[in-house]
Order: sequence, then structure tokens, then C-alpha cells
Amino acid sequence: MKVLGIDPGLKGALATWDGRRLHVADVPIVKARGRGNEINLPALADIVRNLTIQHSEIGRLAKPYDEPFEIAYVERNSVRPKEGISSAQKNGLVAGMLLGCIAMCCRQINRPTPTQWKKKLGLTKDKEYSRTKAIYIFPDYHGLFARKKDHGRAEAALLAFYGYTASQTILFDGRTRKHL
Repeated sequence: MKVLGIDPGLKGALATWDGRRLHVADVPIVKARGRGNEINLPALADIVRNLTIQHSEIGRLAKPYDEPFEIAYVERNSVRPKEGISSAQKNGLVAGMLLGCIAMCCRQINRPTPTQWKKKLGLTKDKEYSRTKAIYIFPDYHGLFARKKDHGRAEAALLAFYGYTASQTILFDGRTRKHL
């Protein structure tokens, strides 16, 4: 099962995990006229397309409309106290752009809150701790999380790991039980 994890935001990232391979990409941004940064949608579409090809079965090329990811886990962010109206609107716009692009390649999108998924993985609000945990869970990919500013990558990878683990099922006595 291929799972896509997304830490939304301009400093966020996308990560895929299939139990063996991890692929991570930063959310592409572009300078907007007089309004700071915003998501570069054509570049985001290219990233999703490349992740599709990277996770295709060996010997099989991805078609333009393949659904490479059974499920995506996109962190549900809410308006924070003391956050300005323009910041809240910008965060909502970023989340909407990500969801729109991802909806075209996923069969299902889950939106766990930060508290829900971080609690299951034993994480706190501390972004540095998330980065450390990602290095621990994915030691072969530690270079992806080497810098302090790679916390978005770490959280996207951890969210994909959470989604992969939560999606695994075991048949026991005729009933399905979920892990995590």
C-alpha cells in the first residue's frame, strides 16, 4: 500500500511511504506579487506526477491518470489563537490548493488533527522532536532531515508512516482489526 503524507503550509512537504521506500519533496513556492509567497501549482503537479512514477510497479510506466496512492493523510490545521485574518485566509488557501491537487491522484483523503496523529506516534508539538523521531524511524533517509528547517519534511514522512501503519489490517477470528 502506498500512502501519501502531507504537512500543509508554505514550509510543508509531501512524503510517500510504502513500507520500504520513502520519497520526500518540499512544497514548491513562488514569489507572489506584493503578497509574499504562495504555492507553485504547476510545480506541485509535477511533484505529484514524479511521486507517481517513483512508486509505480517495476517494469510498468505510470499513466497520466493513474491513482498511485490508495490513501493520503493531510494534516488538518485550524485557525490559531491570535492569528490574523490574512494569515488564516492564506493558510486556508494553501490547504485548499494542496487538497485539490492531491484529490486527483488519491482514492481517499484522511484529515487527522495534529493531536490525533502525533499522540499515536508519541510526538509533541516540538518540531525538533519530530525531526529526531523521523531520523529514528527512517535511519536510511536521515539525510532528508539533516537541517533544522527540514521539520516539514519530517512531519510529512511521519504522517505517511502514521497513515501506512493505521491502514494496515489483520484478519483475526473473522474480524478486521486495525493497528495503531
